[in-house]
Amino acid sequence: MPAPIRERQGCIDEAIALLRTRDVTRTGELRANSVTEELGYAAQCLAELLEERDDVEGAIAVYWQAVDSSVRQGNMTVQLAHLLARHGRRNKAIEVMRALADSPGEAEDWILHVLCTLYTDQGRSEDGLAYLDALKERREDEE
Repeated sequence: MPAPIRERQGCIDEAIALLRTRDVTRTGELRANSVTEELGYAAQCLAELLEERDDVEGAIAVYWQAVDSSVRQGNMTVQLAHLLARHGRRNKAIEVMRALADSPGEAEDWILHVLCTLYTDQGRSEDGLAYLDALKERREDEE
């Protein structure tokens, strides 16, 4: 609130400084909360903020931390995979999603959908189908 007031008073430099302080405070709060908040919402907000600032490596690191600590591991892994794919790392995104799908109890339909979409987007539909066939065999022909 003080920044717009300072701007109207003609103190542009002070208004900018206040906005920068607020932005640093927000980032610090998100960093602190992303470590302790178990659902991963703060981590997702922080990763999105970092990506907007072109700090893709920082965003990836935040998602990796959330994957390791969040009770919503599947959701955080999917967010990580989408981030990787958006930034041209589709093979790594597929690797991340395959690891999740191969985890006990994690080969749910929505996770397999994301994985197969990544394969298709990369022009590797046959690899996606082969993965599904292998999964079906491991599940002893369970659809």
